[in-house]
Amino acid sequence: MNIEDYGFTPRRPEVIDSSMLKDFINCPSYFYLRHILGLRRKFLRGEGEAKFDWGTCWHHVMKAWTTNYDLTEALLELDEKYPEYITPFTDKKKRSKERMIHALFGYVDKFGKSDQRDYEILRSEQFFDVYDEDVDLRWCGRIDDIRRRRGNKNIVVWDYKTSSSMGSTYFDMHELGFQFPGYVWAGDHMFAGETVLEIKVDVMYMITASHEYFRRTFRYPPPRTDEWVRNVKWWLERLWILIDSALTDPSKWGLNWNYCTNYGKCDFFPVHSATPQGRSRLAILQDSYVVDYWDPREMGETDA
Repeated sequence: MNIEDYGFTPRRPEVIDSSMLKDFINCPSYFYLRHILGLRRKFLRGEGEAKFDWGTCWHHVMKAWTTNYDLTEALLELDEKYPEYITPFTDKKKRSKERMIHALFGYVDKFGKSDQRDYEILRSEQFFDVYDEDVDLRWCGRIDDIRRRRGNKNIVVWDYKTSSSMGSTYFDMHELGFQFPGYVWAGDHMFAGETVLEIKVDVMYMITASHEYFRRTFRYPPPRTDEWVRNVKWWLERLWILIDSALTDPSKWGLNWNYCTNYGKCDFFPVHSATPQGRSRLAILQDSYVVDYWDPREMGETDA
């Protein structure tokens, strides 16, 4: 089939980041619908958008805080960017502006003094689009901030996350994912003449009754980033082949039913679970989704 015959306009991605590649590996059909057609579910306020808007707001707040370590600026940013529809009355996790303010004060109390003493902020939020011609790899993404240790002068890349569900393998999942080693690899390329080996992640974990903070450090020496490069290229080669051969044909993109219900229903569960008969799936796409492409250049983070 040719999806263009039904009013859709497939688009070849200009660049691929870790989120997009993860989507492809999890479910090629999900990748096609989300990143080739650019579709996103039409959510009602208080439903699917909350986990995204909450995490994105926290990232805005952290950027404001780390720019000059100014709590007033961070509070002003929180007040401006907070999604007002997320309240204890609409949100299952009972999140609210007041709880995020409380979380910010707690974060600053726990890490503020030591971070100002031990680190110099080099860049507060950095989009990168790096091409290494020696290994023929182009990779892009957005690093939350980049710091230099005042002691040994080493450069450390930094990532912020929010979560309302942290299992026993939460940090293992991120350590072995595409994102963190990719940030270290990109950071090493951005700072010529210096070696970047390390990433720190700060997680603000919030559940119904409480919140907590976790900080972890991961190191990626050259043997690990070399393996990351080989792995990324292996997957990208298969992805680009499929894009070039089946840009307009969604039936050629494999469907992983297991992913549809992994940690809840995925955004395209209504499509993938529909009987593939007639135009049933096309009708769901046309009625329940809007075009809103994921852009690695923009600030956005899902609470996960």
